[in-house]
Amino acid sequence: MDDSYVDNLRWGNDSIENINKKTADLAPQNTKRCKETTFRQFVAFCKAKRFDVINEKASIESVANAMKSWAFNMKNINGEDYKEGVVKLMWNVTAKFCRRNILMNLVCLLTLFLISSLSRPGMH
Repeated sequence: MDDSYVDNLRWGNDSIENINKKTADLAPQNTKRCKETTFRQFVAFCKAKRFDVINEKASIESVANAMKSWAFNMKNINGEDYKEGVVKLMWNVTAKFCRRNILMNLVCLLTLFLISSLSRPGMH
């Protein structure tokens, strides 16, 4: 049997675009809704408490303070405390979002710093 024939049977030919679409569809709608709702609540909390962390210039310290306050002060819409499991879930969703955004901002800043320092005379 020809090796190329076996390879064509064994390995799929999906494009990266198609793979991205299919993997995005794997997440249950409930999970997507939970993440969106949690993020909307975090944004509303930050606005109400005047934490300016939803921008690219937010410091790590200001985000940490907002997260600490968010974890301690999150309540149901009726003012009651959330159950511990809900608080942990909401904290993790928010922390992942903040980590991803802060990391991306730091990578962008580091890249800009490296580009500017390499473009200066005598800085090679």
